[in-house]
Amino acid sequence: MTLREFYGISANFINSRPDCFFTKNTITFLSQGINMKDFPQLFTDRLHLRKIHIDDIPLLVKYANNRKVSDHILNIPYPYQEPDAVFRIRYVNEGFKTSSRYIFAIILKETEEFIGEISLHLDKKRMAQLAYWIGESFWKNGFVTEAIKAIMIFGFETLDLDLIFATCDEKNIASIRVLEKNGFQKKGSAGSILQFAVERLKGKERP
Repeated sequence: MTLREFYGISANFINSRPDCFFTKNTITFLSQGINMKDFPQLFTDRLHLRKIHIDDIPLLVKYANNRKVSDHILNIPYPYQEPDAVFRIRYVNEGFKTSSRYIFAIILKETEEFIGEISLHLDKKRMAQLAYWIGESFWKNGFVTEAIKAIMIFGFETLDLDLIFATCDEKNIASIRVLEKNGFQKKGSAGSILQFAVERLKGKERP
């Protein structure tokens, strides 16, 4: 079974523009691979995952400046202010240039509004750590689940990963459920921090 079959998705791949179009039943990836020149874009039914822009700073500050968010995200300080957002954009750009991390802004397609982030942080063993956060006013709408589905396909199909892992506080029940819904399994714990992972599905051959 492939990753696309796991989600009940059919796929067509064309090596041209670095985009991904995802709907409920169909996904089409257009990518230049891990050495892509342009930051990739992923589209789902309701979301546009793209590079964070300077224009996103006001909403980035608005939604990240919340203890309910920062308490669960290691590199989001509280209070979160404009200099933090500027540093964040520089961090995103540097990570893309070195192919060490892909940090996407989560954009609500209906309003073109920035509502959070989702990212993959790569290591040298075909593994990556998944991280994400979303503004409190957008919780319980399935947006994170939708974004994770898209970035998992990007990670396994485009970045050629073997494993994606994530950590989560044991008290963060909502995040645990989101990970489990996307096929992540609990692999261990370190104190109150739970460790989850999902592997490339068996039978999935590399190009």
